[in-house]
Amino acid sequence: MREPARPAARSRVNPIAHRWNIVPCLLFLIFLGSAAYYFVIRFQGLAIGGWQPYPLFIICLELVGQTAFLPYAILLLRSVYPTGSLGLPPGTDREASTAAVAGMTPRTDQTATDCRLHVRVLVPCYKEPMEVVVATIMAAVSAGLPSMTRRQETVYLCDDGKDAEKQAFIEALSATEDVVYVSGRTRKKGEVNGKSANLNFCLHSIYASLPRSELNPEDVDWSEISNKELVVVFDSDMCAKPDFFCKARGSITSQPPASPQLPQFIFEVMLDDNLALCLTPQAFHNIDPDTDLFNSINVQF
Repeated sequence: MREPARPAARSRVNPIAHRWNIVPCLLFLIFLGSAAYYFVIRFQGLAIGGWQPYPLFIICLELVGQTAFLPYAILLLRSVYPTGSLGLPPGTDREASTAAVAGMTPRTDQTATDCRLHVRVLVPCYKEPMEVVVATIMAAVSAGLPSMTRRQETVYLCDDGKDAEKQAFIEALSATEDVVYVSGRTRKKGEVNGKSANLNFCLHSIYASLPRSELNPEDVDWSEISNKELVVVFDSDMCAKPDFFCKARGSITSQPPASPQLPQFIFEVMLDDNLALCLTPQAFHNIDPDTDLFNSINVQF
């Protein structure tokens, strides 16, 4: 007796792809050939004129310069490109949410409930103008969330400036939105890594209830943090697009657009348990496209 045919497993839709860049590869090969020829000529000249200290010193400096340039050049040979995926469905579409999990996560046994993430948006600031911080906070609060989140994101204003006006703004906004004001860190004299220290202070405040580390009892055991936690960091002047977390507002079954817009696939990428960090594109939001003579509005990285 013939068994009924089983439906084929849906392949995972990866929102990003790694591809070789032809032009940088060709330029890199030309550069290597030119550099090799240059150093051969240089060493031949040294052999003829004698191995004097000053020319040797200059060649050593040039070699050090090459070692600083080569790693960056190698990184340009292979880049990350969006595949034109549709993004995640809106939070009200449960059927599309289930389809999204089936098509976007490496594990086939995960469900929409298993993949729900708690989004924590951290906004570090230090004496920035009030209107700049307000615009950033409101953009983060207003950005739509896909169904992969178990509730609305928590936005933290990490204020190293201890500004009473900013604190009052967050406390007033917390009546209707899930926002938290974090401050109280002591800045060390001559501190050069203030932003990272500010973020670490906020994270310690968030996860203070975690068990203590066996290696360092004064610190929390960071390995206890659930992989359902998603931390997003915005600078104080970064305004998230309304579709930053979702990218697509339509159904997951829709056809991809012919010309995909700026990719916003942070949730699609972070659904993969093998990934822990995602750097999203940036662009200036206060530039008039009609007067952008030098194309400054283009993506910065």
